[in-house]
Amino acid sequence: MARLHKKEKGEETEKLREKVIRALEFPEDLVYPRIVMSGNREISIENYKGIIEYENDLLRVNTSVFIIKIEGKNLEIKNISDDELVVNGTVKNIEYIY
Repeated sequence: MARLHKKEKGEETEKLREKVIRALEFPEDLVYPRIVMSGNREISIENYKGIIEYENDLLRVNTSVFIIKIEGKNLEIKNISDDELVVNGTVKNIEYIY
């Protein structure tokens, strides 16, 4: 049996996830997070599951699909609710971790 590398496992997992979503006829906006940026000063994340780590220069947010890692300066949570997270500050980098 062939071993899959980490990247290949992530790709296979994503393909399987998409097949399940289509088969169950879930609207994608209920499963995937919606991320909206206003320049590099504000970021809004809908459909998130929770905050993993929060510091002045780093925010890691869990979603049903991946972890969103936001690096920046003076990051501050402006608004938080059950379905939306709004962060202000200077966003320098966003990384999606599968």
